[in-house]
Amino acid sequence: MTLNSRFAVVQAVLAAGAAEAVAKAMRCHLPTSPKVQAQGCGALGNMAGGDATEQRRVIEAGGAAAVVEAMRRWEEEGRVQQGGKAALANMAFGQEELREAVIAAGADPEWLGEDDE
Repeated sequence: MTLNSRFAVVQAVLAAGAAEAVAKAMRCHLPTSPKVQAQGCGALGNMAGGDATEQRRVIEAGGAAAVVEAMRRWEEEGRVQQGGKAALANMAFGQEELREAVIAAGADPEWLGEDDE
């Protein structure tokens, strides 16, 4: 898959409401399923893995907040913690505005890793 086709696919997925649907599923299953939380973190992280437009759309869809809630609820679940940190780092990468939005959603700045800017 070329970079342009990946971009088109992710844009279509986001336009279809996938980030909102994943965030909603994570909230619905928050108390009972660390597996759904870990998989949701992975999906949101992948959707936010492109450019700032994708990152912003995932954050605005409630993706950062859903990941933060999962990480706080499932503190002892390594899969949730690892996937959550990766997803939040993807959402925050590259622009201070995005980093601030992720922190405003409740993320601990330490979860975002080093700021490479």
